[in-house]
Amino acid sequence: MMTFVSPSRLLRNLPLSLSSFRRIWVELMTATGFAASERKSEITPHYFRRNYATVLYNAGVDPVAATRILGHASYSTTARIYTHLGEHNIIDAGKKINLKLTRKKESKRLPTAKK
Repeated sequence: MMTFVSPSRLLRNLPLSLSSFRRIWVELMTATGFAASERKSEITPHYFRRNYATVLYNAGVDPVAATRILGHASYSTTARIYTHLGEHNIIDAGKKINLKLTRKKESKRLPTAKK
């Protein structure tokens, strides 16, 4: 079961009432255009939750902070279920590793005598 917390109640860790959640849900679905969409049945609270976790990841938010924001007991839950890595994430990771290894290799070279 999911519990939703409003930003104003987040620090006190108080859940939204069902009526508040329903009102916000209708507003959100209308504002995003999904209320009238054929995909309406595909859009669930978990859809937005997974998307938000991925946005946090892509924005470079510390994984421990993201875990707390999402209310998970452990980071592994956040990483395993909610952060869907795109192809660009894999390519970026490879570039970072390559850059790190190249810099280490260059720093280990001894300076050469100038002629």
